[in-house]
Amino acid sequence: MFSSDRMWYWLMSGIFFIVSATTIISIWTNGEREWGFPTHVFVIGLFFSVGAFFVWRKGKESYPYAYLLLLCALYAFVIVFFTMIRTTSG
Repeated sequence: MFSSDRMWYWLMSGIFFIVSATTIISIWTNGEREWGFPTHVFVIGLFFSVGAFFVWRKGKESYPYAYLLLLCALYAFVIVFFTMIRTTSG
């Protein structure tokens, strides 16, 4: 049905979506915190993005590592995006 490579990508994507959803719920339910732009998380996301690009350029055998770095970058940007929404909504 699924190859082991495809199953690995599905598993990593599933973990990413579950962790992202949990983080978004945590951001929305935390009312006591003062929200500001998370510059450090944005910079970390940029570093992961650049790292994913360079690892991806190494060749097909490096694609799983590039995919993991890309998911880390996306997670950082999810945190930044929803923190900014929370900042503007009060």
